[in-house]
Amino acid sequence: DVGKAIRIVVHPQDGDVTRALLERYGAEFKELRKPERTIFLIENRKALSWEEHPFALDLARDLRQQVSPISFSVR
Repeated sequence: DVGKAIRIVVHPQDGDVTRALLERYGAEFKELRKPERTIFLIENRKALSWEEHPFALDLARDLRQQVSPISFSVR
C-alpha cells in the first residue's frame, strides 16, 4: 500500500529516466506500464501535500528538466 500516492505519468520512452530519478531520491514506488504511458505511484502514507512532502517539489522540478511528464497529482 502506497497510501495517498503521488502519481506521475510519463511517456513510455521516459520511463527509464523517471525510474532512475525516483531511485536517486530513495522513493518507494510502484510502476505500471501501459503501451501509451507509464504510471509511477510514489508512497505517501502520511497523505502529505506537495508542499509538505520531503522531495515532491524537487522531484517535479528535476523531472521537468529531463522529460516531458504527462501529469503529476496527489491522489
